[in-house]
Amino acid sequence: MACEQTKSIMCSGWFTFIFRTASLMIFWWWLTGDELTSWWVGLPVCLMAAFVSIKIFRPSALIRFSVVPRFLVFFFKYAIVGSIDIAKRALNPTLPINPANIHYLTCLPSGAVKMVFIAVLGLLPGTLCVAKEGPHLLIHVIDADMDMESELRLLETLIAELFGVERMDE
Repeated sequence: MACEQTKSIMCSGWFTFIFRTASLMIFWWWLTGDELTSWWVGLPVCLMAAFVSIKIFRPSALIRFSVVPRFLVFFFKYAIVGSIDIAKRALNPTLPINPANIHYLTCLPSGAVKMVFIAVLGLLPGTLCVAKEGPHLLIHVIDADMDMESELRLLETLIAELFGVERMDE
């Protein structure tokens, strides 16, 4: 449900701002350790980053934390597999590539959910979204013979579960 409909404290802008600021401050503390003078820079940076993140990713895009471990496994698996695949292709003297652009119709709603999908699909071996128009994506693939449709659907389903939204085809 959208935040405007639920009117819950969890969806309020202030709660989101405080939660994101606290999360960023914990991350800053982890990066800098016990160095207290770093907070002269860290606190303003955390506040600005939280503010900008709310402007970019509205509070309605709440993540389901129960799905995060599965998403992280997917993320790291494809980051490694994609890197190895591209490295093998680049180091192969015959340069086994068959580049193409494919058209893909996404079933995710517009907004942050679709933008996360577009960002993460670049982890799939040899893929990159080069254009977006509504639900239509133009995706560059390094090998047109690869079955990208099933991998894109898998990623799309996982992103939908992560954000707790339904795909529009369901």
